[in-house]
Amino acid sequence: MYTDLYKAADLLIESVNDYLELFSSKIDFTAENALDVMVSHYKEVKMVDFFLALYPKETFILSSDYLYIGLYRNHNNCLTLSFMRSFKFSDGTDETIEIEFNLNFDSVNFHSYYSKNIELRADDLKNDENLYENLIESFKSEVFYEKIRNTKPDTFELKINYNV
Repeated sequence: MYTDLYKAADLLIESVNDYLELFSSKIDFTAENALDVMVSHYKEVKMVDFFLALYPKETFILSSDYLYIGLYRNHNNCLTLSFMRSFKFSDGTDETIEIEFNLNFDSVNFHSYYSKNIELRADDLKNDENLYENLIESFKSEVFYEKIRNTKPDTFELKINYNV
């Protein structure tokens, strides 16, 4: 089982690296580049593909797949833009995988307790096919997002959690 988890981790990291390549440079991307690419990746890449690569003879049903986007003050009183993709399969297990990608803007200091987040879920589109666009436009109009929209992150980090 642990071998499969390591293979899954490698596939997830490869996928993250693939969409980071969509930026002109891994070092030069801005908050807006990251937001656009993360949303695009969520809409286009189905997580079941990772498991089909590991288990080509199995059929997995995706029970949940969502993208969480957050902008908040971190422990250093600076802004962090966070993306978390979480998904689970209905295969008789309770295993969940989360991919978290954080962009830290250490040069943008502020002392507000500000926090804004949105979640994109495929099921929500059944009620409103424009929901993603409306949520993203609302998020982009936030004052603190405007501060970092065209700013490069000082640091970024990738975390992968299993069985969360």
